[in-house]
Amino acid sequence: MKNNTLTERFRAWIWILIPLCLSACADTAPPLIISDAVIREMAPGRDTGVAYLNIENLSKQTLTLNYVQSERTDTIEVHQHLYEDGVMKMRPLAHLMVAPGEKVVFSPGGFHLMLFGVDAPLKEGETLDLVFEFQNLEPVTVTATVKRL
Repeated sequence: MKNNTLTERFRAWIWILIPLCLSACADTAPPLIISDAVIREMAPGRDTGVAYLNIENLSKQTLTLNYVQSERTDTIEVHQHLYEDGVMKMRPLAHLMVAPGEKVVFSPGGFHLMLFGVDAPLKEGETLDLVFEFQNLEPVTVTATVKRL
């Protein structure tokens, strides 16, 4: 009789714990993926660089990128190339909105990160940690590799 009671209690706990574990796992899934982060190798004596990457929003809410920073730069800005009056222009964005399910590709001629005040020119094979700060999310650190592009 005692074994039956223990078995029943065990089964009851299993039915309570399984849904809790599943919901905890679902809540901890990252709402975004930042991938393919590369930085163009910098020319000697320069303190400005450019980075490219992809940001994919896996959540059901719009994500707002407010800041990007690195210990080796003074400032990092999100920029976008635009054609205005037949002229290609580069404009900084205060915030980048990434819609649910959207993938924003940072590439030459489009969105990119401008790195200002880099402490030393970045050479091929080096890496640089970039910290992305989205509204209502914990900061996300991504390691970018320096390449000749």
